[in-house]
Amino acid sequence: KYTADSYRGEADYYVKTGTAIMARFDRMTANVTGQPNMHTRAFGIGAERALTDRGNIVLRANYSQEHDGDPVALVGTTDKLFRADIRYMW
Repeated sequence: KYTADSYRGEADYYVKTGTAIMARFDRMTANVTGQPNMHTRAFGIGAERALTDRGNIVLRANYSQEHDGDPVALVGTTDKLFRADIRYMW
């Protein structure tokens, strides 16, 4: 029998028109009958800035870290990722 309980939270702050910062946190506890609880955690922080008045070109950057726990194998892995990109929207 597999059971899981999770929650998440996110906050966005708009510094000024065209500029925003964000933070997000996720956590899940998973269990397979007869095994100990395993936890999955993820968080991220980021920012974006519109490069034009219309907001159709946006520069974005964020950092995230995630730890996945496997309740069957009883192992976990941690991933860290930094991303930066430019979005062109027409």
